[in-house]
Amino acid sequence: MYAFVDQDVRVLDEGSRLVLWASRAWVCAVSRGECPEGHIGQEIAAVFQQRGIADAFAHFGMVMLILNRHARDDLDFGHLACRRVHEGEALLLSVLSSLREAGEDDIRATLNLLVEGEWGRSCLSAIRGLGLELADMGLLPRPPETNHQTTGGGR
Repeated sequence: MYAFVDQDVRVLDEGSRLVLWASRAWVCAVSRGECPEGHIGQEIAAVFQQRGIADAFAHFGMVMLILNRHARDDLDFGHLACRRVHEGEALLLSVLSSLREAGEDDIRATLNLLVEGEWGRSCLSAIRGLGLELADMGLLPRPPETNHQTTGGGR
């Protein structure tokens, strides 16, 4: 998580920026009382389709739904125009990035800390599905190569 938190969005790779945009759009829609499968869901699905990852949309939606309904604590997501990565976003990007090298037990343990009870297993399944689709198109998030962390600002 620490590789992503407070990073300037501009230093993120393409896959990280895509997941960041989609998660922020989803959270912003829900916070306005909109159905995430409505207009914003259609927009996210269209962007995923343009990137060749249409099948990732269902996995993405499941991850976001589980995090929204069953997270042990509130996760912090920024507004669409925010220049810095927030903690909730960093957790999501970190878990996806860890699919490259972490063992499934490690990822499951992390998710079990994030979500309630049996939802960890469902979240892992959705994360794996999303990660596979992203990886197939070279879009699986990677931690930024350089550390551009700052204190404050941009939120």
